[in-house]
Amino acid sequence: MNAKIDSETAKYLEIAYNKAEKLKMIIEDLFELTKLHQGGIILKKSEVSLCNLLHQLIEELMPLAQEKHIEIESYMSASNTNINVDIAKITRVFENLIENAIKYSPENESIYIEVKSTEDKIYVAVSNPSNEVSQEEINKYFERFYRADQSRNST
Repeated sequence: MNAKIDSETAKYLEIAYNKAEKLKMIIEDLFELTKLHQGGIILKKSEVSLCNLLHQLIEELMPLAQEKHIEIESYMSASNTNINVDIAKITRVFENLIENAIKYSPENESIYIEVKSTEDKIYVAVSNPSNEVSQEEINKYFERFYRADQSRNST
């Protein structure tokens, strides 16, 4: 057998490897979700500025937005946004929200990230333009594993 791999085989091996890595991450996420529902996850809480965290995420996700010519605008009028959370997990929440806003926005649009605070609450909104969505579909958004993009659903 030839020790050298032709470029087409190498390309397919790389695709298979990347798909296997994504599948591994999905399986790990499912295990983590199961542990969370069974009370088996211990949150590692520490204090962090939510505004600083969001600014950092925006900077990290800017190249993804620029690929679609999307501008990310932030309005952070909150005075104190220090929160006691599991930083890795809350980062993942906001990263998913912002990535989805980028993914599902039309090109050449803007995404808005807003942070407001009251005496005892901090409000965060991530909004983006999208095609018209029916009220029935909006009601399904919070169902477990629901995807609005039907092409990404498995049978």
